Amino acid sequence: MAEIGIVDTRNILKIIADKSGWNFSDFSITFLKRRLEHILQQQGLQNVETLKRKLEFDSAYFDVFLAEFIPSTTEMFRDPSLWRFLKESVMPELALSATPPKIWIASWDSGEELYSLAILLKEMNLLGKVKVYAADYSDSVTRQVKAGMLDPKKMEVNEANYLRFHGKATFDSYFSTQADGSLRINPELIRDVVFIRQNANFDSSVLGCKLVLFRNQLICMNISQEERVISRLRDCVVAGGFLVVGIKENLEHLPASNAFTNINSAEKVYKRKIG
Repeated sequence: MAEIGIVDTRNILKIIADKSGWNFSDFSITFLKRRLEHILQQQGLQNVETLKRKLEFDSAYFDVFLAEFIPSTTEMFRDPSLWRFLKESVMPELALSATPPKIWIASWDSGEELYSLAILLKEMNLLGKVKVYAADYSDSVTRQVKAGMLDPKKMEVNEANYLRFHGKATFDSYFSTQADGSLRINPELIRDVVFIRQNANFDSSVLGCKLVLFRNQLICMNISQEERVISRLRDCVVAGGFLVVGIKENLEHLPASNAFTNINSAEKVYKRKIG
C-alpha cells in the first residue's frame, strides 16, 4: 500500500484550501493521511504526485475526490440501539412541539443516515411534520443522495440493522428495483428534505434545532476543531433539544459540554440544559 508523508499530506491540504476554501488544517493529520492513502489505493493512483496533479488541474476529479476524502455514513440504522432510543425516548418529546421541530443531520452523510431517519419518521407518522435538514459537501454526493440510489452490496447489513431497530414494516417495502436492477429509496421519504452546503468548519448552521445528529465526525478532528464545531452546534440546539455524537465519541473534555446533560452515556445522547 502506498504511503504518504506528513509534508505531502499538508501540501495536499493546501491545494484543497486554495481551490475550494475547505480548511482541514485543524483536523487530525494522522486521520487525513490515512484517508489519502486509502484514496491512492482505491483509485489505483501510482503516487502522491499523480494525486496532486489531478487535484490541481482536473476540476471534475476534485469533486469526486472530496466524496471519498470526507468520511461518511456507511450503513443504514448503524448502531440500531441508538435508533431505538431515538424512537422510544427522543422523538415522542419532539412530537409534542407546538411548531414543526427542526432536525439537522450535521454529519457528512452519503445518504444512509438520512434514509434511516426518514424511515423512522414514516413509521412514527411524523414524516412531513418535522423539518429535516441534511448536510452535503460535494455535488456528486448530493446528486446521489437526492436520487436515493442504494448500493445492493450493503442491503444485507442494512436490513439486519433495520431488524435490530425493530422496524414496523418489511425493509424492502421502502425501496423499488429499477429497470437496470439498481435499488432506489421511495422518493416520498426525502421529498421535503432541505440540503445545506457544509464546509469543513461547519459554518453553515441550522439554528433552532430540536435534534442534531453529528455522529462519527469528532474522531477525525483535533481538540481545537472539536471545540470549535461543538460550540457551533451547541448554539444551534434549543434549550431542551438533543445532540447525538458517535458511540465512540464524547463531549465531556470540551468546555462546550457544560451546556449539555448526558442522558444516555452508551448511545452518546446529550440534552441541552434549560436556563
